[in-house]
Amino acid sequence: MPEYHMTQAKKSELEIELIERKSVIRPTILDKLKAARELGDLKENAEYHVTRDEQGRNESRIREIEELLKFSRVVEKSDNGTIDLASHFSVKKVGADEEKEFLLVGPAEADFANGKIASTSPLGRAVIGKSVGNIIEVMSPKGEIKYEITNVE
Repeated sequence: MPEYHMTQAKKSELEIELIERKSVIRPTILDKLKAARELGDLKENAEYHVTRDEQGRNESRIREIEELLKFSRVVEKSDNGTIDLASHFSVKKVGADEEKEFLLVGPAEADFANGKIASTSPLGRAVIGKSVGNIIEVMSPKGEIKYEITNVE
C-alpha cells in the first residue's frame, strides 16, 4: 500500500478541495449535463461532450484526492535540529552568499516555485537528517553542486 507523507496544512487543503468537488462542482456539472441533453441529438452536441469531459476530470480528481487522504500520513516537524519532513531550512552554494529557503514536503505537495521541495527530489534526499553547518552534494544536470545548510527550523 502506498503511503503519502504530507503536512497537516496539505491534508486540510485536500479535504476542503474534496468537499468542494463533491458538493459544488459535481452538482454544477450534472446541471450542465441535464441542460445539454435537453438540446437534442447528443452525437453532435459539443456542449454535452465538453461537459462530459469536465465530469470525467472532476471524478478522476475526486478519486485521486480520496486515495491521497486514505493513505496519508501527517508528518510533524521535529525539533531535534535536523531536517525532516515539514522542516523549514536554508542552504547556500558553497562559496556563494545568496541563501535559499525551503520547506521539505512529501511529493504530493511539492511546489518548487513556492519553496516547497519534495523529500524525493535530489536536494530533498540530500538534506534529510542533516543539520546547520553540514555540507551536502547534489547532482544536477550541470554536475555536482555543494550546498551548506545555514538554518533549520
